[in-house]
Amino acid sequence: MPIQISQYETKPSVEINEVHVSELRIIITEEQNSKAQVRAVYKLFGRDANGVKHFDPAQRVLQIDDAFVAAVQQAGQGDFVLAQALGAIEAAVASLIQQTGDYGNATVV
Repeated sequence: MPIQISQYETKPSVEINEVHVSELRIIITEEQNSKAQVRAVYKLFGRDANGVKHFDPAQRVLQIDDAFVAAVQQAGQGDFVLAQALGAIEAAVASLIQQTGDYGNATVV
């Protein structure tokens, strides 16, 4: 599924308005109060009239060192976007685990 952005740069005949994620890494510590470091590496690209992708040469990195804490802080201010994103990632992982058939049902609790 492509990710499209609303604020973008236009180069000659190409709107650089999509995101190609090349790496998504989530490291969760095994401590009692787990921390989740989230890191995404991506490039922006656009398609010309023929559908050919044109990548912006800059590789971008987004990193949140403790996404659980950040999600709680943002939710406390009424912004639930990060909390919902983390919940969606957990649901996706549960679905993938369930697809293996090794553990029966996998449910986010």
